[in-house]
Amino acid sequence: MSEPILTYLMPVYATASWVALAKSHADGAWMIPVSGFGAAWALYNTVTRKVLDAGFITMGVVAIFAALEARQGGPSTGVCYGQVRQLAGFQS
Repeated sequence: MSEPILTYLMPVYATASWVALAKSHADGAWMIPVSGFGAAWALYNTVTRKVLDAGFITMGVVAIFAALEARQGGPSTGVCYGQVRQLAGFQS
């Protein structure tokens, strides 16, 4: 088993992301926890493996935009970017 154990949690993360999308797609509330967890996971990978995992940048941007939009009361460009990114299955 050459892959880190967290690699095997990726399908669980993807499934949880889709479930969250299905439950609250209209308001974008799913974006903060999904992108925040993804950014933290990628940052952990970057720190522990000493190899850049750009997911902490892309997911971090989505988390920041989603948080700002939630604070302002509604989805806009950042949430739309995040939804398209998640639907496309983009992984850094």
